[in-house]
Amino acid sequence: MIIVVFLALADSVTGRLVVHTTLAGIFQSAPLLQADFRADLLRTASTFDHPILFGTFCTLSGAMLMSYEQTFAKRTWWVGVCLLGCILSMSSAPLLSFIIAIVAFAYECLMKNYSSRWSVFWLAVAGGMLAIFIIANHPIGWIITHLTLDPVSGYFRLMIWDLALLKIGQEPWTGFAFNPLNNEILDYTVDCVWLQLAIRFGIPMIVLVALTNIAAILPARRNASKVTNDPPHWGFTTALVLTMLTGLTVHYWHFLWIFWALCLGLRASLREASMTEYRMPADEPMPLMAADISLVHARR
Repeated sequence: MIIVVFLALADSVTGRLVVHTTLAGIFQSAPLLQADFRADLLRTASTFDHPILFGTFCTLSGAMLMSYEQTFAKRTWWVGVCLLGCILSMSSAPLLSFIIAIVAFAYECLMKNYSSRWSVFWLAVAGGMLAIFIIANHPIGWIITHLTLDPVSGYFRLMIWDLALLKIGQEPWTGFAFNPLNNEILDYTVDCVWLQLAIRFGIPMIVLVALTNIAAILPARRNASKVTNDPPHWGFTTALVLTMLTGLTVHYWHFLWIFWALCLGLRASLREASMTEYRMPADEPMPLMAADISLVHARR
């Protein structure tokens, strides 16, 4: 994180994409990414293929480090570093997701003594989303246009949603694979990982991807309290939720796609470990733990 944020600062200070232009000069080729400005400020990309990917990486890493660090000073340091990278990328979705992560973590710290805290939290979120879908004429459009730094970018994404939904309706089960869509906008960019998956592979693919993430973050029945309170569990759960949320206005490729799969695999393995940690075969007696033996000796 320190390296990539330092390189992002170099982008911002010099007004050019340092890594991309340096590599282009070494290999005598055109830069893989052209400089993009928003509000007369350079959107930094550091070592990533796009500023929005850099911002998303900072958000996901910040969520994990926020829960992992146990002291206030270290937690503040890493949140500050990741938030700085997020701000330098000048990307709306990652910045909004980071704010959500900070609010959720503060809520967890303040309400940790209440067992039903997350049920109340998700009910409040569901209620807010339901209100948007009831009141707004175009709910997705309202979310996109009101939660972006640049309204032009929001309306552009809204146009992408309208065009993509029409295309998905033509081939809902199998998609179009990687064939051209004969649309100058959709063939150029689809700023939503869920729309992109549906266009390429059909609606069943986005259902399977969503269910895979949900299955990985569900708390283990045998050890639900540990799953909720354990820092790695909380961090990776938050990272996956934010990945799915940010994906509404971001398409992932290269490093971020791999990072998503990495977080998904680690969270699933943590869930499996929490389910099997205290599970013993039915035909074998449960052995005494060391603490139990010490307690027996103390009583004697």
